Amino acid sequence: SSAADIRRRKNREWMRKARQKQREELENMKITVARLEKQYAKLSLQSSTPPTEGALVSRMASNYSEAVELTRRLGAENLYLKAEIQQQATWRRNLSCILHSAPHMNGPKWAQHFQQPALGGEEVLKMQLDTLDEFNAQEEFGFHPLTDLELTRVILENRRTISRVHSRLLIPSSSDTDSGAKTRRMQSFGWDMVQRVHGNIMECVFTKKFRGLNVAALMQKTWANDMRLGEYKKVKGETCRLEVLQQVNPNAYVLGRDVTSPTQDIATFRSVYVRFLIETSRKLAAAVSESSATATPSCIDASAPSTPPRCDSDSDEVMLQASGFVLGSQSIDTDYSQQPRDEDVRERVAWAHISLSIEFLNVVNPVTREEYQQLRWSGRTDYCGPEHAQRNASDMMQGLLRWELLVISPALNLISLS
Repeated sequence: SSAADIRRRKNREWMRKARQKQREELENMKITVARLEKQYAKLSLQSSTPPTEGALVSRMASNYSEAVELTRRLGAENLYLKAEIQQQATWRRNLSCILHSAPHMNGPKWAQHFQQPALGGEEVLKMQLDTLDEFNAQEEFGFHPLTDLELTRVILENRRTISRVHSRLLIPSSSDTDSGAKTRRMQSFGWDMVQRVHGNIMECVFTKKFRGLNVAALMQKTWANDMRLGEYKKVKGETCRLEVLQQVNPNAYVLGRDVTSPTQDIATFRSVYVRFLIETSRKLAAAVSESSATATPSCIDASAPSTPPRCDSDSDEVMLQASGFVLGSQSIDTDYSQQPRDEDVRERVAWAHISLSIEFLNVVNPVTREEYQQLRWSGRTDYCGPEHAQRNASDMMQGLLRWELLVISPALNLISLS
């Protein structure tokens, strides 16, 4: 009896193990079959749609082209970044020299040199300009006179701002559409035009080449016209007030300006800005000069240490000699722009911030002696709202063409008649 019980238990254990083994084998077979079915379905799909291989190759080629283009853009942006870092270091050195100028001198050395010649011509010094005395300038605009050191800082701020605008606009990049920005690149009436609007901010660069023009005479004419309301309105017709608040030196004035607005939310845009005229010179790469201004960063000094050398023994590229003038406008803060008066709020007066530059260069090829003139309008404005920024973009372009008609066209006509 006990031996039979032991045998039965062994039989049951053996049968249990056998059934367990069968279940495991069956489960493994199901898994294997499912995997094979998936592989079969995948292979069948691939064999039934051979064109996908061509699409894959095409997509890979497209991705490669995009990667190459991105690498090119990043390389160009890196070059600009290095140049800007170098320029900032130069500005710091200039400011350091100014701050450490001898205290017994009448202003810093750089500012004294800036005062020497009347670059705008003696005519401006003799003109009858609409002016406000110091008391009325403070009462109406909240303006306090600038020192030579403050003037220097304003000019450096303008050059830094314009340099950043050039870095952002002269080479197409992802910043063209970043965060909803709208960038427009076009050519019209011989101008290479780039405009970017992002929120309240409008930025622009307009470039054009001429031949046979007198750079100094035309810049002096522009300098004189922009001091008088009647002449200034021919370019910016909405201007209703233009007064000189301070003559810092013969080449730098502080102006107060009111511009009417056609909208209900703002009646008047007010600005207090420094208007200055300085000389400039640098070298331009010939290849850069001959190509489109919308794709070439000719605003960067090719002789700067941060820029790869272009005129050494390893390169045959000719460096063009460029010299001329920069006529700049740079907004400054006043008591009222920082803390608006109640009456300004009631009268719907808004403060517009402007950073503008007109650079007119005479460019000479030292090898061929070929000569031409390059004109570049650049700017960055804040007109307190997206709608006003869009309108300002249109106004800026129209003002540029009006200025060309008034200042450049008569000179071109005289040349053609001769």
